[in-house]
Amino acid sequence: MNERWVLLLEDDAELRETIEAGLRRAGLTVRCALDGAEALRMFEEHQVPSVVLSDLMLPGVLGQSVLEYMRGEPSLRDIPVAIITGSPEHAPSGYRVFAKPAPFGDVLAFVHRALDSSATIA
Repeated sequence: MNERWVLLLEDDAELRETIEAGLRRAGLTVRCALDGAEALRMFEEHQVPSVVLSDLMLPGVLGQSVLEYMRGEPSLRDIPVAIITGSPEHAPSGYRVFAKPAPFGDVLAFVHRALDSSATIA
């Protein structure tokens, strides 16, 4: 079975480190991308996360573009995604959206539900 892990796509260092530390304390494996281009490189290297937490407003390749890429790729389109953003009004429909500052307990609950549902599918 493949390793289950969370991709955290966030350019704000303080927020990224806070969320990453909390997820790791909860026993989860986390890999971070600081911008959309880095996330796309990970996908092209066949690194497939179990869950994605993504900001929308990123330097270079926007989070929205990463989500569009994921929807177009069979290996990525069914991965649960939550958006953590300071601009929730710009979030595309169909995603769980957390407005910054996102309550960590709610984010963690989303990740656990997503992992639990993907475990029953696998």
